[in-house]
Formats: sequence, C-alpha cells, structure tokens
Amino acid sequence: MCWFILLYKVQTHQNISEYFTLTKATFDFPQHTVVLDLSFNSITQLLATWMSTDLNQLQTLLLNNNNLTFLSSEAFVHTTRLRYLDLSSNRLTLLDEFIFEPLEKLEILLLFNNCISQIDRSAFHTMVALQKLYLSHNKISRFPVEVLKERSQELSPFKQCKKDSPFKLLDVSFNRIKVLPVKELRAMRAWLKKGVYFHNNTLTCSCELHDLVAYWHLRELSSVSDFADSHTCNMPGKQNEKILKLNCSEVKNLKKEGYLEETMFLDCDTRHKYMAKRWVLPGNIQKLFIHPRKHFHPLLSEI
Repeated sequence: MCWFILLYKVQTHQNISEYFTLTKATFDFPQHTVVLDLSFNSITQLLATWMSTDLNQLQTLLLNNNNLTFLSSEAFVHTTRLRYLDLSSNRLTLLDEFIFEPLEKLEILLLFNNCISQIDRSAFHTMVALQKLYLSHNKISRFPVEVLKERSQELSPFKQCKKDSPFKLLDVSFNRIKVLPVKELRAMRAWLKKGVYFHNNTLTCSCELHDLVAYWHLRELSSVSDFADSHTCNMPGKQNEKILKLNCSEVKNLKKEGYLEETMFLDCDTRHKYMAKRWVLPGNIQKLFIHPRKHFHPLLSEI
C-alpha cells in the first residue's frame, strides 16, 4: 500500500497578510498537511475558529515572526498530533492554563523573543512528550520549576516499561528572574540540570547561588560551562557581577571515606539518563555490575 502525504506550505509573502487574517477567516487546509508555515505575516490572534477541520497528520506548525498577542484556549484542538510548534518572535504576554492542553505529543516548543511575563503553573502540565522548551528573551520573573519537577523522575528499575523521551532543555536565559529555586535545582539529577539555561538574568547575588553555579561548573554541565561569563548577578551598588567570582567558599566534589564493615550508600549521578552503572571495588573484590532495569543493589541509593 502506498501513502501519499502532502507537504502543504503557505508561502510567507506579503500578500498573505494583506488578503488573509486568521482573526477573521477560517482556512480549509488539506487533511494530509504535514508542515504548515505561516511565519513572517501579520497575524495578531489565533482563535478557536482559525481551522475548521482536524489536521491529524500535521507535525510542524510555524507561526514565528508575526504579531500574535492572543492564543485561544482552543487554538490547537484541531492539531493534536503536533510535534514541533514555533511561536517565537511575537508579542505574547501570557501563557494560561489551557492553551497547550491538547498538545500531548508536542516535543519542541519555541516561545523565545516574546513579551511573556506570566506563566500559569499548569501551562505545560499535559505536554508529556515535551523535550525542549525555549523561553529566552522574555519578561519572565519567576523560574518555572514545575516544568522540571514534572519531568525529573527516573523510571523505576522494577518497571519493565518502554523508555520515555527524556526532557532535554529548558532555556529561560535573558529574562528578569531574580531568585532561583536553589534547593529544588540542587536535588535534581545531572542529566536534567545540564539542559537548564538561566544565564543573563537579574539574579540577586548570594553564596547559595554561587555554590549552585560553581558545582554545576565543576561537574562540567554544559548549561553553565558553556556560558560561564554570562552567569551574573546583582548586589547593592554593583551590577552584573560574575557569579563564579563571588567571594564565597570554594566548592569541591563530594568525597566519602569508608571503613571496614561499614555500610555505605553511593549514588552515581550521571549526565546521561538510562546509563548502566559499573562500580569498581578495591583489592581482589569482584567487580559489581548493576543494570538500571533489572537489578537493584543496596550500594545504590538511587538508580
């Protein structure tokens, strides 16, 4: 059997914005549309009526570089199979609870270069397949830690289930965040932290903040090591101080000493999810191999 899939692309010439506006018209796109490009137009609103039929094959929707200020809570009810959505370079200010609710299969969401200042704590809750979320260059003042918490759990080694798609990136750089949830970020696994970008914000200087950034830098987590000089903070009378150069105690890797017949719990916090761990023991003790799916050993506090 042969399948024919139409790649239907609306060209982004100026005449589209002259003759069509999504606030006043309903488009009938071919049902087999896979990629829909409406970028570089003058669209201001995306209402529930902008599309009249379900586009069950649509995987990529490009709405970047428009003048979008409003997204209906039903704007995406006909595009539930989307995997890539670009809403960057618009004038969005608010992300409420229900906007992205139908997009359970979405993997990449681009929202950078808007005017977003408010994000509902449940805005991304239903997006179980989300892997990358770009929120840089906005006016966000609260770090959306719930995005990470909902996606931070490792699969239990006792569950023989299919691997989920790991969350890879949260970019909130170039915003107006003053305080980070340091305790929550410190407790998260390295495979998640390496993709959390928060440089070029208006953070308030503290040794607690320094210790967090310094430890990530010591662990060579790319979110810090790649932008070391861009991690700055503010203090009274001083702006844009480099966090890694604050006058705080030196941060070192955690070291543990063990003694004969002592029980010790060790944790292997790798930068990659679903890694098999191999512990090398001293002397002539047999090497111990732990598979994250099939075995659990008391030496490991968490797999």
